[in-house]
Amino acid sequence: MTRITSRLRSVRLSRFGGCIAAAGTAALLPDFAAAVAFISPPLVLLATPQPPAHLVARGAALDVTVEYSCTAQPNMFIEVRVTEAVGRRVASGFGSTSVGCDGATHRTVVRVVATPGGAAFARGTAVVDASVFGCRDDFAVCGNDTISRTVRVRP
Repeated sequence: MTRITSRLRSVRLSRFGGCIAAAGTAALLPDFAAAVAFISPPLVLLATPQPPAHLVARGAALDVTVEYSCTAQPNMFIEVRVTEAVGRRVASGFGSTSVGCDGATHRTVVRVVATPGGAAFARGTAVVDASVFGCRDDFAVCGNDTISRTVRVRP
């Protein structure tokens, strides 16, 4: 089993200002269930980076598949950061996308572009940090969460 620490935040806004309620939680989940999740009914934000990540343009970028489900309206934002040791250097990059939410499970590919001037990604193992953010359509409840996962990098 892998220990996964989640940071869950719920933001409730009123017309006259906002008050912030924060809750922390730690859970034990098997590797296959490692997912970033924010669940505060009626708002659900779930995302899981899927191995492997695929090299693009000789390591200038990686395509990372993310499986997701959400009830945010009209959409949820997914951000992906990747870090990989490549020889004596470290390759890193960032990518993001916005996805529509209907409560069903879907997959999307997030392109993570290597940091300009840094090392290119290569075959091996990388750390993927995936974050989600979304709100109910009335913005009364918003949530975000982040998870870190190790994935293989392949051509």
